[in-house]
Amino acid sequence: MFKKTRGGWVCLTVFVALCIWVVTATKPQLGIDLQGGTELTYRLDLSQITDNAEDVANEVKDIISRRLDLHGLKEIRIAIENTDRLVVTIPGGGADTEYIKEQIEKAGNLRFQIVSTSAAHTSPTRMEELKKEEQTYLTKRAAWVLDYKKWETDKASNPSLQQPIEPNKPEYIVREQWGRTEDEEGILSEEPIFEREVVLINRDDSIVDGSNLESAAATIDENGRAAVAFNMRGAGATKLGDLTSKHLNDPLGIVLDERVLQAPNIRDRISTNGIITGRFSDEEVNSIVTILKGGSLPTKPLLLSDNTVGSVFGAASIASGLKAVVIGLIGVFIVMACYYLFGGLVANFALCFNVLAVLSYVYVFRQTLTLPGIAGVLLTIGMAVDANILIFERVREERKRGKSLMQALSTGYQRAFSVIFDSNLTTVITGIVLFNFGTGPVKGFAVTLIAGIIISFVSALFITRLLISTALNAGLCKQFKMLEAFDVPKIGFVKIQKPFLVASCIIVVASWAMVIPRGAENYGIDFTGGARIGISLSEGIERDEMEEMIRGLQEKSPELFLSWSLQQVQTEGMENRNYVLLTRAGSGGESDTKKAEAQSGAADESVSAEAEREAAQLVKKAVEAELIARGNLLPPPFTANWVDAGTNSTLNLQVNLVQSEELSKDDLRDRLNAILVNNPLLAPNDDEGFLGIKAESISLVTGASDTNPVSTYQVTFTTYAPPAIATTTQGALPTKVQLVNAVRAAFNDESVRTDVTLSDPFPTVSTVGPVVASNLQGKALVAFFISILGIIFYISLRFEFNFGLAAIAALVHDVMITIGLMALTDAFFGGTFSIKINLPEVAALLTIIGYSINDTIVVFDRIRENLKIHGRKRMKFSDCIDLSINQTLTRTLWTSVTTLLTVSSLLILGGEAVRGFAFTFLIGLIAGTYSSVFVASPILLILHNRSVARREAEAAQLA
Repeated sequence: MFKKTRGGWVCLTVFVALCIWVVTATKPQLGIDLQGGTELTYRLDLSQITDNAEDVANEVKDIISRRLDLHGLKEIRIAIENTDRLVVTIPGGGADTEYIKEQIEKAGNLRFQIVSTSAAHTSPTRMEELKKEEQTYLTKRAAWVLDYKKWETDKASNPSLQQPIEPNKPEYIVREQWGRTEDEEGILSEEPIFEREVVLINRDDSIVDGSNLESAAATIDENGRAAVAFNMRGAGATKLGDLTSKHLNDPLGIVLDERVLQAPNIRDRISTNGIITGRFSDEEVNSIVTILKGGSLPTKPLLLSDNTVGSVFGAASIASGLKAVVIGLIGVFIVMACYYLFGGLVANFALCFNVLAVLSYVYVFRQTLTLPGIAGVLLTIGMAVDANILIFERVREERKRGKSLMQALSTGYQRAFSVIFDSNLTTVITGIVLFNFGTGPVKGFAVTLIAGIIISFVSALFITRLLISTALNAGLCKQFKMLEAFDVPKIGFVKIQKPFLVASCIIVVASWAMVIPRGAENYGIDFTGGARIGISLSEGIERDEMEEMIRGLQEKSPELFLSWSLQQVQTEGMENRNYVLLTRAGSGGESDTKKAEAQSGAADESVSAEAEREAAQLVKKAVEAELIARGNLLPPPFTANWVDAGTNSTLNLQVNLVQSEELSKDDLRDRLNAILVNNPLLAPNDDEGFLGIKAESISLVTGASDTNPVSTYQVTFTTYAPPAIATTTQGALPTKVQLVNAVRAAFNDESVRTDVTLSDPFPTVSTVGPVVASNLQGKALVAFFISILGIIFYISLRFEFNFGLAAIAALVHDVMITIGLMALTDAFFGGTFSIKINLPEVAALLTIIGYSINDTIVVFDRIRENLKIHGRKRMKFSDCIDLSINQTLTRTLWTSVTTLLTVSSLLILGGEAVRGFAFTFLIGLIAGTYSSVFVASPILLILHNRSVARREAEAAQLA
């Protein structure tokens, strides 16, 4: 007997040892909320783009999101700042950051173009001419784009305006061929080299970009080297076929991001597929494949800054959240052990196995672990208890029927298998649909959901059985006793279900009467974006103290500091002095901004398209006033002082710099002058006797100290006679304001900014868009409805069609009730208990789908079983429903109690970090338990009665 469990123990021991090794040997990838990471800010070059800037920025954001986080496991956050910048936040940073930068900065624009072999085109002189033509064209087109955008804006008010004419493209363009050299041993050079220049003709024959590719994958070429295989579709395949058939024996240039990867001669027509070779390394092939799969960017991002940022949540919030997770888990263990005794201990071992296996999965697949993610793992474990409770309650029933312990255990596992399988499989169906039709975070949730379900299924049906079999064989368990709260009741649920069903409909309608008018007010920062304020302090303030200050400002102006978060920017030598504040101010549109203006004392002017920027300025002013009162704000970067002598004036610019190393004043002066001399506004004008403007001297006024990080310099510029007002006349002299602005711009030039940090108390005052991809909501809804169809189909196969409809009605009820009560709570208690829909709340809503269908199927499975046992003719369908609900009531209540313990622990002890997630799931848990009895069952009865009446009517007609 004992030998039967030996193989199981060997497998379990090996697997547990492997999991322990993975968890101890692998460093977890923690999320931004737990450990911070790297924040990259990019500027989008829109000089060649005629489309709406916001649309272009959204397109770039979505493409980069696909490149960096195809399966939603990395928790990389991307937001649009203003309309021409991207803020990319990477958890942890480290070695992956450089690879991610490369993925962001490559345009991914793949083209096929014919290479000219004519000597007239490839001579060095002609090459230089073609290069100049290309540069001239790009300059003219950038100017045309500005004129075109102005024409687009003005044409409505002035229809007679002539549309600007786009400059003609040069017929030929010059691109460098990319390649590598090999040494005698066949080892590739470390860096790409430019072997030769080629001329590409017919630039309009560009036919392929990311949207034309059907697929791209790593492969090997005929020489066994790494290469990229691609497949074309639709118009792209047709156009490629036409191009190659017209130019047989001509070289075909394969161009990626303006570099020619190869230029082979065309031997035959090419249309649907091909291979790109180029002496690539494996890493380069994977990078190219990822970029091509993500799509080509309409414009190339330019890196502006690279900062290390701290965690979103403070140490206290993280500690309280983790403490709540541990307490919730211990609570589940205690309840199971006290109620089910030995069986509870077995279940607890299986739950520990669950925790270990899920963590191993997260570690192996490098999934980013966030605090809500940890809470989600805990909830999946709380829900996994359900399978153990089902088994134990089944065993109890069989024992009451007089079966021996071995028979009861065997029958209990056998009968519990079908319901556990059905409920888990429907949840897996949901996960598969979400993964295939969702995007970003939805995909990540789906992968974790599927993994958690499979692990809990294995632990409940195999691990617990192994433990119990071993105990029985060893004589350690002879009775398998369990406590019993109450016997199977005989409540007439059918008689009281209709009033509850009507009440549910009323609650759904009433709550959604609040959801729909609120619109964007239901969403948090992840979906709406808001104001982003960078803060620099003269003295360090601990994060806890800074958060307390923001809470005080929130009490004064709640609309300005709605759903705020705070992050430290970790700068060497500037500990606790740099923060980034993100609030939802202005994102709610007109109503939010008007409220914010009223609370801040601003004038109640009409709200325009600048509403969000206005809100950002209001947040900045509120923070500025508080920090000035505390005496803890850095001085402004510039103070302009003019020394007038007759008609001549001299600018003495006081510049405040934050620096960690000694600054060469002469080097700074030379860099400034190199920039100023290239500014057309400051160019010498012989007619006016103007010799130009340059920095003549730089002197140190006050140096930095341990208590003051700011060094103040005075920059004295050339004396000149400025005009009173600016003119547009060619060669006009700069005014005082224009000169100061030109010098400010020079200090922000990249050549100066690399070694100089201006003392700016608010380096960033901007608006940022949502971190959630623009198409997430639509794709999530599509995935939700497809998963509903999948569940109906499966339940119809396993049960009946009416069962599927009733289960879906309960599922939709639970989701709608949860969202509705979230909106009501936020509307009436938002000042002290704000609940907005952010990504953690979306994860909670998706979890509710699995929990709801799981709870309903348990009841439906018992109805199906009782119909088989008692027969449809011997027992009324309504009586069968009553009996089934009463028989599963113990399981329903204990599953709810154990899950409620975990949720309550998160809600009460977890703090703000997991509050929204826990509250959302708490509502869904209660709704899911309630709906399986008072929504799914009465709807099933109504559908059943209608089907019976229809069949009777059809039979009467035939008679």
